[in-house]
Amino acid sequence: MTQEDNLITWSDGDDAGKADAFERFSDSIDAYEGVSKSVAWSNSFKDLESNVSVRSGYGPSDYYAFRSGEDIPVKQKRIMKMCMDAYDKVGIIRNVIDLMGDFGQQGVNLVHPNKSVEKFYQKWFKKVDGKERSERFLNNLYKTGNVVIYRSFANITPELNKFMKSLANDIKVEVPKTEKNVIPWRYNFFNPTTVDLKDGNLSLFLGKKNLMVSTSAFFDNFKDSTIPAHILDTLPPAVKRQIESGAKQIPLDPERTSVFYYKKDDWQQWANPMIYAILDDIVMLEKMRLADMSALDGAISNIRLWTLGSLDHKILPNRAAINKLRNILANNVGGGTMELVWGPELAFTESHSEVYKFLGSEKYSAVLNSIFAGLGVPPTLTGMAGNGGGFTNNFISLKTLVERLQYGRDLLVKFWQNEIELVRRAMGFRYPAEIHFDSIVL
Repeated sequence: MTQEDNLITWSDGDDAGKADAFERFSDSIDAYEGVSKSVAWSNSFKDLESNVSVRSGYGPSDYYAFRSGEDIPVKQKRIMKMCMDAYDKVGIIRNVIDLMGDFGQQGVNLVHPNKSVEKFYQKWFKKVDGKERSERFLNNLYKTGNVVIYRSFANITPELNKFMKSLANDIKVEVPKTEKNVIPWRYNFFNPTTVDLKDGNLSLFLGKKNLMVSTSAFFDNFKDSTIPAHILDTLPPAVKRQIESGAKQIPLDPERTSVFYYKKDDWQQWANPMIYAILDDIVMLEKMRLADMSALDGAISNIRLWTLGSLDHKILPNRAAINKLRNILANNVGGGTMELVWGPELAFTESHSEVYKFLGSEKYSAVLNSIFAGLGVPPTLTGMAGNGGGFTNNFISLKTLVERLQYGRDLLVKFWQNEIELVRRAMGFRYPAEIHFDSIVL
């Protein structure tokens, strides 16, 4: 019996050496032990009863420990960023969100009992691009869950004042005295990931939230992080002073800012987007696509093995035989039958890939159904319903989509009602305009 550095061996016919080897091997039995999962801590329970051990679990944290790029974030700003990326990169998400935004604001318009006032309201609504702003409102609501709107005002000209006073005499309305002779004129949507609450969690107890936007969002399109003077002069004075002083964040005027949330809980600073619930399914869909791309690289792989000689019969080819067979195969370009005359020492084996069986569309059905269900789209609208789903299931699924559209439309109406009231006070109208849609009841 001999013992190397890492192995214990014995010779054929050496019974004493074999027995000694097994005796030495018995001393190594204790080294055989299972390996715990690769995490910073371990919750394995050993020797609970009669040498019975409980194996530690394998959860999502263990899986994502080695796949940080696929891990679903828990911080709200990162959640919003991942949902926005999903909207930009996944066609299904983009199509559904765009459809909900377009359908929710379809036919939005302003009406008023007095035709002259209605004409003014409709002209103002067209100037502020109300239909496009309504679509962006709903799109941001469903995409990010948080809509931050900053309004700009325009001065009322003296000619318009004279016109409104004459109109007021004709329709017998009271023209109030307004402190600011201005009306809303432009609406900008801020990226919610660049906006922070100045008071943090204390803002949950405050009636009016103080918002701050990061100045880094203004420097993305300029070299050396410097805004040219001719552009800086066009900014509001308060914003200009903050940028010139080197402030990292710029406070937003609460009187000019409005914030709307998609079903936010009271204890949250920001609302979680609707897409957040299906991020796992979106990651799975992307992994399936990557798997298909990898499989396509080898979908038509075909290997043919030509073997010269036979070890069983102790026949080995020389250099001349190998070169002759190689030249014959190289000169045959394929596309037909090759007649090859050779001896019994030549063997031929062909292998081909069956990865095409993996490239079917069936594996996508469960993931796509989960994504559509998370977005509130019933299977009957997507054409993926296997057995029709039944009238009750289809009705409930469609009701979910309609309620989500109605929820967004209610917030949109609330936003425009506030803006219409500002116009009414500035212009001296007795009654505000009403918001109408093509389909009043979804």
